[in-house]
Amino acid sequence: WSFRVKSENKTMGMYRFSLQHPGTRNYVYEWIYHELLKNEDVIYLKYDFINLQLNDKDLGIYAVEEHFGQHVLERNNRPKGAILRWNPSLFWEWRIDEYQGMYLDEDYSSYSSSFAEPYDKGVVLKDNELIENYQTAAFKLEQFRRGEKKTSEVFDVEKMAKFHAVIDLVGGHHSL
Repeated sequence: WSFRVKSENKTMGMYRFSLQHPGTRNYVYEWIYHELLKNEDVIYLKYDFINLQLNDKDLGIYAVEEHFGQHVLERNNRPKGAILRWNPSLFWEWRIDEYQGMYLDEDYSSYSSSFAEPYDKGVVLKDNELIENYQTAAFKLEQFRRGEKKTSEVFDVEKMAKFHAVIDLVGGHHSL
C-alpha cells in the first residue's frame, strides 16, 4: 500500500508526504540520492524510513517522501517562487495503455506534448507574486522547449549539471 498524507500541522517536519514501500523508489538509493543533492546544494526533498503501523497492524519499513511546496524552498534556502513540472497526465495514460497491452507511440506522452504547471497549484493561485513567478517561468520553459532560449538562459547550468551527475550516479532517472 501507498499513502499520501496531508496535514495542517507538521508531521516529521512536513505538511505533505507519501508513505510507500521502499522498493517503489529503489530502496536506499533514493535516500542516497537526496543526501547527494543536499550535499551539492541542489534542491532536495526530505526522505527517510519508518516502521509503519496501521490499525495495530505492522506494515514493516516504509519510505517517507516529502512533497514539493513552499516549505521545501525555505528549507533549501531558496527564495519564494512557484515550483514547476511538466504535467504528467499523458505519460500516465500512456503507461496505463501499455499495461493493458496497447502500445502507442510514446512521443505523445513526452514533455514535448505537455505543459508546465505549478506544484501546490492552490497556493500559487492565491498569491499574486507566485502567479507572476509561475507565468514567467512557464513562458521561459516554453521558449526553451521550442529552442528559442539556450539552457543557460533558463536554468542554473552548474546546478543542473550537478543534478544530472547525481541522477546518473544513483540511477534516479524518475526525477527527470
